[in-house]
Amino acid sequence: MDGLPELLGRTTAGALMAFPHKAGVTAIQGTSWDTAVPIGSGRNVYTLLD
Repeated sequence: MDGLPELLGRTTAGALMAFPHKAGVTAIQGTSWDTAVPIGSGRNVYTLLD
């Protein structure tokens, strides 16, 4: 773990996606995250993710 934030998102189909922070990138900017990785499904029943 690099100690930098990851992004989470949900597709309209309800798949939970993680966008891992790119290795070696220390700044937080639009190009800091790598390709989305699916980490779950069935989240389309929720309207708010904490």
